[in-house]
Amino acid sequence: MKVADLKDVVTIIQSLITAAAIIVGGIWSYLLFVRKRQKYPRAKLEHRIVHWAVDKDTVLVSIDIIIFNTSDVLLSLVSGKIDVHQVLPPENKFLQMLNEVKPMMSQRIEDIHWPSLFSYKEHWEKQVVEIEPGESEQLHYTLLLSSEVHMIHVESFFRNIAKRRRLEWGLETFHDMQPESCPDNVLPV
Repeated sequence: MKVADLKDVVTIIQSLITAAAIIVGGIWSYLLFVRKRQKYPRAKLEHRIVHWAVDKDTVLVSIDIIIFNTSDVLLSLVSGKIDVHQVLPPENKFLQMLNEVKPMMSQRIEDIHWPSLFSYKEHWEKQVVEIEPGESEQLHYTLLLSSEVHMIHVESFFRNIAKRRRLEWGLETFHDMQPESCPDNVLPV
């Protein structure tokens, strides 16, 4: 093969690679900037918790979980769960665990098992909960709790539809149930 022929072959290959790069770049630009579609969704969770005294023994608790789709991709949820735990007053098991870890007071405590007050799992098998880009979805839960509960721990967890990568979002919040923390939250009897 002559040097001129080899030069022509290399020029053709270079032109094909350049054309392929321009096509791939064009498709990527179209999807990202025109259709505003990214590969994976992103979500932001928020808990809105309020409570009202029903009577001297009972408190009505309203928990709203707001799921914001902060991405440019459709968010499709297939399952979710919410757990509400009693933090204060502490249970005897927690006090025992606290006494065991007192020498390590400045270290993080993992896996605290608060007493469960409420647990609920959602499975949207047939009809997936879909949240459009820039939109949000509100899930509402109402509970009746004993007025002896002074602080709760709310934990929520949601799973995106499984495609190529498993996407999950979770949030944990503490809420003070003391009457002085919300003086106007008293239901008329």
